[in-house]
Amino acid sequence: MAKINTCQSMLMKDFGMDEKSAQKMLDDLKKGKSPEKILDRAERYAATKDFELQQNEARAELGMHAFEKAYNFIMMPVNGVSPDIDTIFTRFRALLTGSTKEGEGFLNSIGAAQDTRTQLMHGRIQTEFLNNTGLTRTQMHRLLRNKRFQEDLVKERFPLQKKSVTGNKEAHELAKIIEKENLRVVQEANAAGAAILYDSTHVTTQFHDIPQMKLMGEDEWIDFTMSLLDKDKTFGGFEPNREILRRVFKKITKELEEEVDATETMADALSASRYLHFEDANAWLTYNKRFGHQDPVLAMIEGLELQSDRTVLIQRLGPDPEDTYNSL
Repeated sequence: MAKINTCQSMLMKDFGMDEKSAQKMLDDLKKGKSPEKILDRAERYAATKDFELQQNEARAELGMHAFEKAYNFIMMPVNGVSPDIDTIFTRFRALLTGSTKEGEGFLNSIGAAQDTRTQLMHGRIQTEFLNNTGLTRTQMHRLLRNKRFQEDLVKERFPLQKKSVTGNKEAHELAKIIEKENLRVVQEANAAGAAILYDSTHVTTQFHDIPQMKLMGEDEWIDFTMSLLDKDKTFGGFEPNREILRRVFKKITKELEEEVDATETMADALSASRYLHFEDANAWLTYNKRFGHQDPVLAMIEGLELQSDRTVLIQRLGPDPEDTYNSL
């Protein structure tokens, strides 16, 4: 067995890493060459791991609480009599998609709670935007379809500044509202057990046009994409690596199956690092015009809806909804 050094021992003890993973991290850090780069990478690792450990501490308790609450609703006696099998299945379905008025804390099913949260979010965005801009609904809908407005909105959010960077007051106003909703859903997800490090340059959940990627070809896609990336963020402070992008290409196009981690939860999925970090708003727009979102406004709203639905799911069924579902 190889000798374990002090740094390796600390990573294993404080962060629960195994010997191999700890040594790999140290080897990666050493690639920074200069002391400043090594220190910068070490601080990034430490900050991320500290946050993840903090969030993980509460996951078991949150999961158990979610299970007990759902189980107690499903198995709640009626006049002192345990429910029969038909009642149990009816309540289980009601918990997921139907009305659950008979159980305290379950006035809405998970499906209804997701719909309600989405409607409230839409209402807040629309009402605040109309109130702050003085536009009519017709003017708003026309504006949201305007390509120049859509591009300005992306630029205003990459990242959001106190003052408009495009001179488009309406785009800046909508950017502020969407940013607030994005921060809200991240905070709620983290409170429910996720571990999302907030990224102010995250525009929305990334979509990739797989047929177009395959049509361009792997090497050309790598060349095209590499030129648009924030390489420091994408490669974690290490040297740009074409092989990493090659794996990204294969995973996106399903030529390489994701390694399945049996311990990964919905909270992990919410917290997952994004594959690609773009250099700036123009780079984001260039990539998406070719391989991604054609309507940035719609993409931002749909991204919020997706994160919102996932957040409700872990709020109601715990950080690992699949495990809670199977246990029930």
